[in-house]
Amino acid sequence: MADSWLVTDPAAEAGSIETLPPLEGWTVVTRADLAESDLTFGPEARVAITTEAAMPEVLGRLDQNRRAAIETLKDKVAFRIALRDRYPHLDVRDVSLDQLPSLTIAAGSRYVVKPARGVFGTAVHEVHNGTDLTALRDRISSEVARGVQVLSASALSGDTLIVEPFIEGEEYAVDAVFTMDGTPIVVGAYRHPMPHNSAYLHVVYHAGAEVLAAVYEQALDFFQYLGATLDLHGMAMHGEFRLDSSGQLVPIEVNSMRVGGMGLGNMLHHTAGIDAFQHFRTETVPDWSAVREDDHFHVFMVAYNGATIDTATHRPDWDALRRHFDDIVLEVPFDHRQQLAFGVVFARQRPERLDELLSLEFDELFVAD
Repeated sequence: MADSWLVTDPAAEAGSIETLPPLEGWTVVTRADLAESDLTFGPEARVAITTEAAMPEVLGRLDQNRRAAIETLKDKVAFRIALRDRYPHLDVRDVSLDQLPSLTIAAGSRYVVKPARGVFGTAVHEVHNGTDLTALRDRISSEVARGVQVLSASALSGDTLIVEPFIEGEEYAVDAVFTMDGTPIVVGAYRHPMPHNSAYLHVVYHAGAEVLAAVYEQALDFFQYLGATLDLHGMAMHGEFRLDSSGQLVPIEVNSMRVGGMGLGNMLHHTAGIDAFQHFRTETVPDWSAVREDDHFHVFMVAYNGATIDTATHRPDWDALRRHFDDIVLEVPFDHRQQLAFGVVFARQRPERLDELLSLEFDELFVAD
């Protein structure tokens, strides 16, 4: 069996490390230790990371074919070009932050503007021909500056922005791992409903029978196509999609060498016994019965810091948050003064109570110290 390596970075965004499964058979190395070593990952090595911040250190140590594939996925323009035969209607362009106010947007058109390197939904905005682009430039600059205080500058940068068409439809995320011969295996599928307050963009993802029915086969087909286009053997991939009005699953972006961040990719291990890292190492397909046959949703929630709260003088009220859940399986608190959120929660939730989570106003879940 091929060597299996997981590269971590404790200084990066919280959640991914604290929620990991047992990692039997994996060699875990920190980004800092890797930087001081002469270790390289040849084509026979299986490699994953817990955070985008570890990407630069790993990328230079990979074999040439996989390094080229990741560079294509990281470059959102090159990614769209690679998929042009399959998705000819998807256009994308890049602009500098300073060029944003002069962007021309036709009447009736809608686009998404986001950092070329981004994470945690930071500085992602929908624009149309009525958008004040000068104000948006200043807002993006501020949001990126705030995010870089917590996240690595290699994972988040606002100098170059991507402008792409807004795709109508519900958002989904899918985690896949590629065997050593390049065959994809889906290890996680989640719906990403929009919160009532857009400041909490990634507040909830959920898995369930309806999610699998909606996207599993199309996602597997997409990753098979992607693997035939790029050399992705022995790597994990986190894909973000929209299910459009015609029922087609359209890729938005693919993040290389990892499953869902902040612990999303580990959620089903705790709620349904589906261990993405075990299936990655053993090249086995998950048993989805614990998800398909459950009348509850399997929920991942990011407990955000309040949008207007002063974290220097206020702290989160965990008891108040817990009252919004049916069955909490795991909760992981963060240092809310060092992170953009105060924790993550994995839970089973009745479908009729999902909107309760989407309508949370986190300012109301903080109390004065």
